[in-house]
Amino acid sequence: MTNAFLSSNEETIFGNWLEGLAIFICSKVYSGWKSGISGIDLEFDSEGNRYIVNIKSGPNWGNSSQIAKMRADFKTAMITLRTSNSKIRIVPVNGCFYGRDNKPDKGDYWKYCGQKFWEFISGNERLYVEIIEPLGHKAQRKTKCLPKNMQ
Repeated sequence: MTNAFLSSNEETIFGNWLEGLAIFICSKVYSGWKSGISGIDLEFDSEGNRYIVNIKSGPNWGNSSQIAKMRADFKTAMITLRTSNSKIRIVPVNGCFYGRDNKPDKGDYWKYCGQKFWEFISGNERLYVEIIEPLGHKAQRKTKCLPKNMQ
């Protein structure tokens, strides 16, 4: 049980770190910011759009009720933002650190995973290959150095 707890804790810490990295990168490229709206992690403006981003680790992160909650959070955020600026075009996005989704248009939001997500927030199609992928390999190597009962 302790190993499972520690592993889960490490995943949470790494996920929070990656979220911070994503927000930092987007802040440098698009002046993005950590959102203060519930259920939204990142906001930024580009090409006349306000992007509201809910960040998850991978493409299969939730069940149908969790996805419904994300959709509801997007709707609430859009209402909030339109109240203060009715002319803004708001684009909701579910971003995932890794993985793929070959059908990113979900009707009422977009889903970008892995390389597409990192390119979306940075404008750099090579960012995933140059920075994010090597981080994953380094973390995996570090895990392999742990005793079997700690992996």
